[in-house]
Amino acid sequence: TSYGMPWQSSIDPLYENEHLFFMPFWEWQMDFMKTNLNNLRLIPSIDRTRQNDLTYVENSKKKKRMITLCFESDEYRLIRLTYLDAGVATQVFTSLWYPRTNTPVLGIDFLQFNNATKHLTVVDMQP
Repeated sequence: TSYGMPWQSSIDPLYENEHLFFMPFWEWQMDFMKTNLNNLRLIPSIDRTRQNDLTYVENSKKKKRMITLCFESDEYRLIRLTYLDAGVATQVFTSLWYPRTNTPVLGIDFLQFNNATKHLTVVDMQP
């Protein structure tokens, strides 16, 4: 909530949709994790050098902002959610689930481009 999540409108005033296109997926996943996972806890969202906080990144001049939250639970060693709001250029929701057991990693990507005229969805499981 310290970054205003879930955002209700775009950083780009030219984005004409009443709500951010993929925000319902963010909200649903947050609710699902809180309801169904044991001992869910927020962990730092940092880069590989462990020097830069990636939780919230914004470039107001280019009308882009991105939030990344990382969690762990008894069932998952890492769950990463990212929402990129770049207004009419791009809207992206991505989620990665790394289980603690020897089961595949789940990746989900929803992308919208060019003022909501193009969409791409990827759901993938990797060993």
